[in-house]
Amino acid sequence: MGLTKLRSVNREIKLKNFFVPPTKFVNQQKPILLTPKQQINNQYGPLIYCFKNKRDGSLTYNTVPLLEPKLIRKVSYDLYHTQQLPIYSRPDYWDLFYVAKFKNYATSTEVFKNILKLKEMRCILLKKENNQIRKNNSDAEKGIFKDGEFNQFYQQEGIADLIESIHKSQYFNSGELDNQTTIYWENIHVKGDLEKFWNPKIPNGVIEHIPLKEAHEKLEVAVAEINDDAVATWDQDKEPEFIFKN
Repeated sequence: MGLTKLRSVNREIKLKNFFVPPTKFVNQQKPILLTPKQQINNQYGPLIYCFKNKRDGSLTYNTVPLLEPKLIRKVSYDLYHTQQLPIYSRPDYWDLFYVAKFKNYATSTEVFKNILKLKEMRCILLKKENNQIRKNNSDAEKGIFKDGEFNQFYQQEGIADLIESIHKSQYFNSGELDNQTTIYWENIHVKGDLEKFWNPKIPNGVIEHIPLKEAHEKLEVAVAEINDDAVATWDQDKEPEFIFKN
């Protein structure tokens, strides 16, 4: 199934390789992040998209498969030179690192907010402490990576933040919602060791880890199918009332 099933925030905007051309966002009234109700109305499933910058390895997030400059500035607290100009939201500067598919918007929304809060803590609130951890785990001669250099710790931190965000989610742990979750990885091996990192905090078997796409598949087709499945398997009756409010 093609991308026609994935409708953009405003109907005149068409998805192209997940990214809307920066000129489309000159109008400051266009929303960056959607509410759960807006996602439902535009047929976006309860998903979290994580994008990886190819030049420095930094991560940014959205609940729909779109990436644009205002979003980068809003959810990326350390702005590197690769992220300063609108042109750098183009797809050849970014990869889709993972897509996390949940069964309900209550969980996906809460986990998304948890991830952004942890990212803010790493980059602003506890930046000194976090940099010290990076230094202790990096090459002794290089120390902390400089701006503009590819830093593999961003991916490791992003995975740790995802695990912690799911672990601390009240809706994921409430027992009242279907918490079966699937995470589609750009590279299945980057998820880390299940026994060491995932299972101690999240019950074994609740999360399924699979590759984002097969070698012969187009990425946009794979994401469209993931979204269609997320919409089709959503159980509206179990959602809290606040999900349907603006």
